[in-house]
Amino acid sequence: MDYYDFIDENNEFGHGIQYREGKPIKLLQFEDGSGKFILNQDALNIINKIEEPVTVLAVVGSYRCGKSWIGNVFHGRHDGFELGAEVQSCTRGIDMWDSPFIHEGKRVIILDCEGFNEPKQDQLHDTKLFVLCLIISSIFVYNVNAIVGKSDISKLFLMTDLTKYVRPTTECQYLPRLVVLIRNFGLKSPENFRDYFLEKLEEVNIDAAKGIKEHFSDCDVYGLSHPGITKERLQYMDKVPTQDLDPCFISEIVVTVNRIYQNLQPKYIGSSAMNGMAFARFITNCVERLNDPENNIQISIPDEYSSVTNFIARKTIEKCENLYIQTVENGIQLPVQWDEINFWHSIAFHASETEFFKSIIGSGPLILEFLKELHIRIENIKSEFYKTNSEALLKHYTEIASNFWEMHVKGGLTYPNLFSGQDEFEKAIENFENEMDGLTQGPEVNKVFANYKSKEYKEAIELMETMGKLQSDLANNLKSNQENQRKLLETLAEEEMLNRQYSTKQEEYGYSDQHLAAKLHEMHNLMEQQKVVNRENREALERLREEQIIAFERLNRQKNEEIAQIKADLEIKRNDKEKWKEALGAFIQFGIKVAIPFILKRLII
Repeated sequence: MDYYDFIDENNEFGHGIQYREGKPIKLLQFEDGSGKFILNQDALNIINKIEEPVTVLAVVGSYRCGKSWIGNVFHGRHDGFELGAEVQSCTRGIDMWDSPFIHEGKRVIILDCEGFNEPKQDQLHDTKLFVLCLIISSIFVYNVNAIVGKSDISKLFLMTDLTKYVRPTTECQYLPRLVVLIRNFGLKSPENFRDYFLEKLEEVNIDAAKGIKEHFSDCDVYGLSHPGITKERLQYMDKVPTQDLDPCFISEIVVTVNRIYQNLQPKYIGSSAMNGMAFARFITNCVERLNDPENNIQISIPDEYSSVTNFIARKTIEKCENLYIQTVENGIQLPVQWDEINFWHSIAFHASETEFFKSIIGSGPLILEFLKELHIRIENIKSEFYKTNSEALLKHYTEIASNFWEMHVKGGLTYPNLFSGQDEFEKAIENFENEMDGLTQGPEVNKVFANYKSKEYKEAIELMETMGKLQSDLANNLKSNQENQRKLLETLAEEEMLNRQYSTKQEEYGYSDQHLAAKLHEMHNLMEQQKVVNRENREALERLREEQIIAFERLNRQKNEEIAQIKADLEIKRNDKEKWKEALGAFIQFGIKVAIPFILKRLII
């Protein structure tokens, strides 16, 4: 049976530190045969489901220094991450709490990392693990013994030349916030533990101290006294109740945990915060680089961030595309009238864009490129919906028109019930058009009517002429005008669709303006937060401001170009409509009323 089956669910730490349900799960382990790090897909699945920004708190340090117990206390409990009484390190690879919890809008992932400097462990393995924990975390809790010695801080020596292992980025704060815990501190507390630690570090390695000051300018250092229990009980601290610990130690733990929680920062990627999917991809990429024998343990932060950004964009666009489809399909069943399908398009578009801006990461101009791709995909899907709906409506109204034609006109075109003359014929046509006019208006009704102008009207006039019910000159003039009337109705249908397209685009870009402004504001705030952590980030913040201006300019330019094209197309249709008005005037002078009320009403609209 697994150790975790014996977790005491009631061994809470208390004292205001919130108790967290859950248990550890292996995130990463070392494969002895290949020498590679292997990620646990079950743990990645947990991370992938996180939609909020993630804070990644990694607890690291030399083996057998009590770091796993500290990891448990962050969850308000003594048990959880496995503790061991043996000399060898208990944690292998990286363990993760399987229930990341919400704190101030961020989802906190706590990692318990394998101890460093175990005699049997390969130093290359230790170095890889240290670099990985450093890169993937946003809070790096490093445990050292009270007497700061070389063995306790050996991995901090990597700070003397961090670029040997990490190619940095200037776009954001890529390193975590460093928190040093000096364990079993029995001396009189110094005025400032940070100054004390750096002073002791300089005594061991002045370059390492310089590296800490350079890369972690505002690191936090806390001193923790001895827990105040016997050596035997120290080996099983997961079973020790809080009241058995030294009151001074309890107080120090509570202050330390609360202060760390007050300064939790998300895992940044540029001017954005990683969500679960982004973090899972990032750690996967980093592990792949460390496993690459030709990589020489170097991780390029710009390359990995670019890879993650593009991966998230692909996944986000696919998700938003599917969300749009599901929203429309759940809302309507084709065919429907255009007001309804436009209504559901608006809802689906807004939902899709909201999801897009919630999940997307990257610079302002890059986000705009991803947004453009999403818009193209949605436009293609919308076009298919609209095409299907239009075809269904056209079929529907064609069937209705056929019934109306048979009811009012067709009988009068059949011997022996022929219309007696022009007046009776016009009355039948008028009745047909009144029926059509009572239908819900839309471009398909105009198209159906245009088709009738082209075929049924023409055939009816020819029949009336053949049967001597219409004078030849009047019939010939009517027939010569049928094509103009058909084009007029088709123009009206096209104009209506363009008007709808114009309104839709205006609404869509209105949403995009709002969403982009909110996203850039969020990115600006995240950069401001990073500036507090790293005061050398001013240039990146200024670049972000420039990118915001560029992004808005590009969006406005894109909007203006699309709207201008629609307006130009509308102007063409309106000019065509004026020509057909003149044709209609010529049509009226021949003294037949067929189609005049129907067409005039649409010209006025």
